[in-house]
Amino acid sequence: MGAVSVNPTTTGILTRALPLDARQVAEVWLTAAQGLFGVAVLASLSLELGEAALLAGLFLAQFVVGGLLRTALHNSVGADQELLVFSLAYLVLSVVFAIQARKVIASLWRQLRGKSLHSPVLQK
Repeated sequence: MGAVSVNPTTTGILTRALPLDARQVAEVWLTAAQGLFGVAVLASLSLELGEAALLAGLFLAQFVVGGLLRTALHNSVGADQELLVFSLAYLVLSVVFAIQARKVIASLWRQLRGKSLHSPVLQK
C-alpha cells in the first residue's frame, strides 16, 4: 500500500476514514488475509518445509500473475481482481490450516483461560 498520507484535524483526531481507491482496498484485504494465513500456519507451533514452500509459492505466484495480467490487459482492473482472488485463496487456506491445528489451538486456549491475572508469566 505504500505510504498513506495522514492529515489530522487541528485536534489531532481523524473524523473520517482515509479515502482508499479500489486497488488500495484490495491490497488491505490481501495483507489481512496473508497475516491470517501466517497465523494459521504457525498455529501448529511448527513450520514444515511444505508449509514454507506453499507460503513462498503463493507469494511468488501473486507477483507473476499480477504482472502478467497488467501486461496482457494494459490496465490494472484484472490485477485488482487478482488481488481479491489471492485474498480468497489465503482465507480458504487459513481455515484449512486452522482446522489442522485445532488440537494445539484448543490446548493453548485452555491453558490461557486457566491462567490467573496474577500469574508471574502474564505480569512480565
